[in-house]
Amino acid sequence: MDIGELYSKLVNLWIKLSNLIKILVCTCKGCKCGVASKLVAMYEDDKAHQFLMGLNDDAYSTTRSQILARDPLPSLERIYSITQQEENHKQIVINRDQHGESAMAFAIKEQPKMVEKGAWKICGR
Repeated sequence: MDIGELYSKLVNLWIKLSNLIKILVCTCKGCKCGVASKLVAMYEDDKAHQFLMGLNDDAYSTTRSQILARDPLPSLERIYSITQQEENHKQIVINRDQHGESAMAFAIKEQPKMVEKGAWKICGR
Protein backbone atom coordinates (compact mmCIF):
# COMPACT_ATOMS: atom_id res chain seq x y z
CA MET A 1 0.00 0.00 0.00
CA ASP A 2 1.46 3.35 -0.94
CA ILE A 3 1.47 6.46 1.27
CA GLY A 4 -1.59 8.04 -0.37
CA GLU A 5 -3.67 4.88 0.00
CA LEU A 6 -2.72 4.51 3.68
CA TYR A 7 -3.50 8.17 4.39
CA SER A 8 -6.88 8.02 2.61
CA LYS A 9 -7.84 4.81 4.39
CA LEU A 10 -6.97 6.27 7.80
CA VAL A 11 -8.77 9.57 7.12
CA ASN A 12 -11.94 7.65 6.22
CA LEU A 13 -11.64 5.58 9.41
CA TRP A 14 -11.06 8.72 11.51
CA ILE A 15 -14.15 10.37 10.01
CA LYS A 16 -16.25 7.31 10.85
CA LEU A 17 -14.76 7.20 14.35
CA SER A 18 -15.42 10.90 14.97
CA ASN A 19 -19.08 10.30 14.12
CA LEU A 20 -19.22 7.65 16.84
CA ILE A 21 -17.07 9.27 19.52
CA LYS A 22 -17.40 12.94 20.30
CA ILE A 23 -14.55 14.84 21.91
CA LEU A 24 -15.67 16.76 24.96
CA VAL A 25 -15.25 20.48 24.64
CA CYS A 26 -15.31 22.99 27.44
CA THR A 27 -18.24 25.35 26.80
CA CYS A 28 -17.91 27.63 29.79
CA LYS A 29 -17.36 31.29 28.96
CA GLY A 30 -13.90 32.61 29.56
CA CYS A 31 -12.43 29.15 30.06
CA LYS A 32 -8.84 29.36 31.13
CA CYS A 33 -8.06 25.67 31.54
CA GLY A 34 -7.44 24.99 27.82
CA VAL A 35 -8.84 21.47 28.11
CA ALA A 36 -10.41 21.58 24.66
CA SER A 37 -7.18 22.49 22.86
CA LYS A 38 -5.28 19.85 24.88
CA LEU A 39 -7.80 17.16 23.92
CA VAL A 40 -7.66 18.14 20.25
CA ALA A 41 -3.83 18.11 20.34
CA MET A 42 -3.85 14.63 21.93
CA TYR A 43 -6.30 13.40 19.29
CA GLU A 44 -4.15 14.83 16.46
CA ASP A 45 -0.96 13.31 17.91
CA ASP A 46 -2.75 9.97 18.11
CA LYS A 47 -3.68 10.21 14.42
CA ALA A 48 -0.07 11.05 13.52
CA HIS A 49 1.19 8.01 15.45
CA GLN A 50 -1.41 5.75 13.83
CA PHE A 51 -0.31 6.93 10.38
CA LEU A 52 3.40 6.50 11.17
CA MET A 53 2.87 3.03 12.61
CA GLY A 54 0.94 2.04 9.47
CA LEU A 55 3.96 2.69 7.26
CA ASN A 56 5.92 -0.22 5.79
CA ASP A 57 8.74 -1.03 8.25
CA ASP A 58 11.26 -2.00 5.58
CA ALA A 59 10.86 1.17 3.55
CA TYR A 60 10.03 3.84 6.13
CA SER A 61 11.53 2.88 9.50
CA THR A 62 14.24 5.55 9.23
CA THR A 63 11.81 8.25 8.14
CA ARG A 64 9.39 7.27 10.92
CA SER A 65 12.18 7.41 13.53
CA GLN A 66 13.31 10.82 12.34
CA ILE A 67 9.78 12.21 12.51
CA LEU A 68 9.08 10.72 15.94
CA ALA A 69 12.33 12.23 17.24
CA ARG A 70 11.08 15.75 16.48
CA ASP A 71 9.82 17.83 19.34
CA PRO A 72 7.11 18.90 18.93
CA LEU A 73 5.71 16.26 16.61
CA PRO A 74 4.81 17.82 13.23
CA SER A 75 1.17 18.04 12.19
CA LEU A 76 -0.38 15.06 10.41
CA GLU A 77 -0.45 17.05 7.17
CA ARG A 78 3.29 17.80 7.46
CA ILE A 79 4.05 14.14 8.27
CA TYR A 80 2.04 13.06 5.21
CA SER A 81 3.99 15.54 3.08
CA ILE A 82 7.36 14.29 4.39
CA THR A 83 6.49 10.63 3.81
CA GLN A 84 5.02 11.38 0.37
CA GLN A 85 8.28 13.12 -0.61
CA GLU A 86 10.24 10.11 0.65
CA GLU A 87 8.05 7.74 -1.35
CA ASN A 88 8.52 9.87 -4.49
CA HIS A 89 12.28 9.93 -3.91
CA LYS A 90 12.42 6.15 -3.52
CA GLN A 91 10.43 5.69 -6.73
CA ILE A 92 12.77 8.00 -8.66
CA VAL A 93 15.81 6.08 -7.39
CA ILE A 94 14.23 2.74 -8.34
CA ASN A 95 13.36 4.00 -11.81
CA ARG A 96 16.84 5.47 -12.27
CA ASP A 97 18.48 2.22 -11.18
CA GLN A 98 16.29 0.15 -13.48
CA HIS A 99 16.95 2.51 -16.36
CA GLY A 100 20.67 2.42 -15.60
CA GLU A 101 20.76 -1.38 -15.59
CA SER A 102 19.00 -1.64 -18.94
CA ALA A 103 21.25 1.05 -20.42
CA MET A 104 24.31 -0.83 -19.12
CA ALA A 105 23.07 -4.09 -20.63
CA PHE A 106 22.51 -2.31 -23.96
CA ALA A 107 25.96 -0.72 -23.81
CA ILE A 108 27.63 -4.07 -23.10
CA LYS A 109 25.66 -5.78 -25.88
CA GLU A 110 26.53 -3.06 -28.41
CA GLN A 111 30.28 -2.83 -27.67
CA PRO A 112 32.39 -3.51 -30.76
CA LYS A 113 34.18 -6.83 -30.78
CA MET A 114 37.95 -6.63 -30.79
CA VAL A 115 39.75 -9.15 -32.97
CA GLU A 116 43.42 -9.70 -32.42
CA LYS A 117 45.47 -10.13 -35.59
CA GLY A 118 49.14 -10.32 -35.07
CA ALA A 119 50.27 -7.50 -32.79
CA TRP A 120 47.31 -5.25 -33.65
CA LYS A 121 43.75 -5.26 -32.36
CA ILE A 122 41.18 -4.56 -35.05
CA CYS A 123 37.70 -3.38 -34.25
CA GLY A 124 35.12 -5.63 -35.91
CA ARG A 125 31.64 -4.11 -35.90
